[in-house]
Amino acid sequence: MSTGAGPLDGCTVVMAHPDDEILWASAVVRRAARIVLCFGAVPGRPALSEGRRRLAARFPLGSAQFLMQAEAGCAARAAWPAPRETPEGLALPRLLPSERRRARAYAANFTELTQRLAPLLPAAGDVVTHNPWGEYGHEEHVQVLRAVMAARSGPGCRVWVTGYVSDRSLALMGRNLGRLGAPTPPLATDGALTQELKALYVETGTWTWFADYVWPRTERFFPLLDSPGPADDGATLGMNVIRLGQPRRGRVAHFTRRLSAAIARRLPERAAHKP
Repeated sequence: MSTGAGPLDGCTVVMAHPDDEILWASAVVRRAARIVLCFGAVPGRPALSEGRRRLAARFPLGSAQFLMQAEAGCAARAAWPAPRETPEGLALPRLLPSERRRARAYAANFTELTQRLAPLLPAAGDVVTHNPWGEYGHEEHVQVLRAVMAARSGPGCRVWVTGYVSDRSLALMGRNLGRLGAPTPPLATDGALTQELKALYVETGTWTWFADYVWPRTERFFPLLDSPGPADDGATLGMNVIRLGQPRRGRVAHFTRRLSAAIARRLPERAAHKP
């Protein structure tokens, strides 16, 4: 555990893309000892790639480190809503030559990220990163978690994951609930920092989320268990739900007991499809 005064004080935050840190972990960004943002260049999007380089030079938090790894261009390519899990993240289609190139880049990124993250993770301490279903369902979010788990030096490095899920990633979350331990208490999202960083992202052309996104009031973070146990539907209480299919405003809501019970009822069905 961290030695700070509050939950996750002095943690290391590891996120896939610039803006992920403020979208999914604003409650702990200020208290982090180190922030690592993995990806930079984006295939076929030179303006965004250059914008991220400008952003890195102006980022106001001195604890941030930008690895600038090139993305694989694989967002939304897995078989959602029930993708197959792999050692490097999620299985990608390989039928077309372009798909095979993306899959090779995705696998290569896992190897390189694992190597680059290893010296940046604490031997003993807390790491906050993406959850096993990639929040709303992003292949590179899942991959960064896998790379963190492969890069850490031992059980003294305790991994915590974010508490967001969407309608797209719900089934994958259901397959992974047994990997979650008891969460932190609700931590207030940092309204001032979210607006400051969002403004910088917009100015540099690097904001990749919805323009009118409204943050929830609180976030919880869940320890990832080394020995998964039986799924507990109570673990979903306090998660933040992103409804991708709904109008943008008001798209984040807290799980209700009814939804948690519905997830629990469907767990046996989902478990049958787990690779």
